[in-house]
Amino acid sequence: MDKFIESFSKKTSAQKIIITILITGGLLFVMGVTYFLTTPPVKKPDNLQNVNQTSPTQVPVSAGNESTTPAWPFYKGDGYQISYPPDLIAKPGVISTGGTALLLSGKSSNGVDYTIEIQITSSSATPVENVSNVFRGLGYQESQIIISNLDARKFSGHIGDGLSALQETAIIFENRGKVYKIQLGYTSSEKNDLIEQTFMNILSTFKLI
Repeated sequence: MDKFIESFSKKTSAQKIIITILITGGLLFVMGVTYFLTTPPVKKPDNLQNVNQTSPTQVPVSAGNESTTPAWPFYKGDGYQISYPPDLIAKPGVISTGGTALLLSGKSSNGVDYTIEIQITSSSATPVENVSNVFRGLGYQESQIIISNLDARKFSGHIGDGLSALQETAIIFENRGKVYKIQLGYTSSEKNDLIEQTFMNILSTFKLI
């Protein structure tokens, strides 16, 4: 050790810097290997495994969302399945111009009535762009989301002002020759967070079958 110190003191400044860097790097490498070998891996809880795999605008897709909505009934429609809170009333129907529909109606915990209507029509009779252009014409805000692994358009806006304003959110997409429209509507002077969250929870259970 004394000989090493004596030899080190005779080195030039540049040589001393290089030797110091090599020694420091070697120590850091040894410490890193030691930490890796002695530290057990941290296991992510099962219920958090997919939290960061979904982009902010992507609707998570779950077949019935069993983990968070175990008591929700479900409805099987024209090529799809969806679950909804048990306090909502579900009324299936037929569109006079062709297609099928499902109307979900309920009341939020703060007393506001709302409806969610699902319409499925033929893309040849009603092109998806025609449906989208209706909401574009109303000046609704448009964004892109993913539902059941498919690209979809989301339109949000309102008609009128004050207490009688109609708040609407519509999800529109096309699959296998069919156009799907899932539309939320309620009357309020501003967006109702409870209703909007319920809509997103219901939407998260939607899946094509």
